[in-house]
Amino acid sequence: GRLNDSDSPALSAFSRVAALSILFLTIMLRLVASLLLISGVSAWRAPLKPSVQMSLDRKGAVQQLAVTLGALCVSPAVSRAAKYGDFGVGSPEVLNPSEAVKDTDAIKSKEVQDSLDKIRAVHDKVKSMRAAVLKDPQVDILGTLRTIPYADVRIAMYTASNTVFDEDTQRGTDRLIRVIMQDISEAELAAQQKPGVPRTERKAEALRRKMQKLDSGIDDYLKFFS
Repeated sequence: GRLNDSDSPALSAFSRVAALSILFLTIMLRLVASLLLISGVSAWRAPLKPSVQMSLDRKGAVQQLAVTLGALCVSPAVSRAAKYGDFGVGSPEVLNPSEAVKDTDAIKSKEVQDSLDKIRAVHDKVKSMRAAVLKDPQVDILGTLRTIPYADVRIAMYTASNTVFDEDTQRGTDRLIRVIMQDISEAELAAQQKPGVPRTERKAEALRRKMQKLDSGIDDYLKFFS
């Protein structure tokens, strides 16, 4: 198991380059295939004026490219990448709690249960703050957000994950942990406001979205242990 992600920047950069390379090659191969198909069909039909032929070929190529991009964008891996970052593209299916490989006995250990209790306590606090923001867009939650023990939560999450899951599953939970910790920091920024100056509707909506994302992220993490 791992208790830190010091190597994650390099791994993340590598996975991002690999994913983009695969995506680019897939698009190019499908585009080339469509152009070859267009050329083959054109050879068997009656000749057209050059300007008309070029227009038809261009239209067909653009349509095929649109279909290719659409198919790629709706794939499960790309959908997960949109939610959790570049991890998940071309990687094992580790972001689905139902597919997690875990040691059920380890989950019952005192170390893991203590870690999960800390995480659940933070989750309860986040849900309470989210409800307060939904009820009153001007509510001050910055002080409460700053009581979240950032380092302790991070350690608790890594301790629980690294004790319970296999390495492929840990890659998914590691990504979730990094997203959650970033969401805590971003929620603090969104919650800031000048004394005596009410939040605009735009800022209130941004804070609601940040709290919803943080709530959902912790909930997703805890589902791995259920």
